[in-house]
Amino acid sequence: KTFDDAHNGAEVTSIQFSRNGKYVLSSGKDSVVKLWEVTSGNILNEYVGVTQHNHRTGAQFNHTEDLIIAPDEKGMAVGCWDARTAEPHPHLVSGHNNVIRGAIHSPTMPAFISCSDDFRARFWYYREYRP
Repeated sequence: KTFDDAHNGAEVTSIQFSRNGKYVLSSGKDSVVKLWEVTSGNILNEYVGVTQHNHRTGAQFNHTEDLIIAPDEKGMAVGCWDARTAEPHPHLVSGHNNVIRGAIHSPTMPAFISCSDDFRARFWYYREYRP
């Protein structure tokens, strides 16, 4: 299966399967994160609100696949959306002093690590996400 023109001519910067393998999450330099159904190739949701034009940053499911996170290179924050409805949550202020290059979510707990051009990696832990 090929997802032709997946990000409207922009570079695709990351891709991740859901745990059950039925869905794929992609991000691109068009600043859009997309949720695809693998068998049909249809886009189920689009998540907008972060800037991803200059760097290879990626989107991630959280450990329960209820939320999606993606770095915002313009705001030095982390964008967050409800995975099912695509409703945005307030950006998470990163504390980084430069562009966030990536964020990787733990597969087993409510935590992720972000890395930045400020030469730091930051560990995030949250008991419960409250917008």
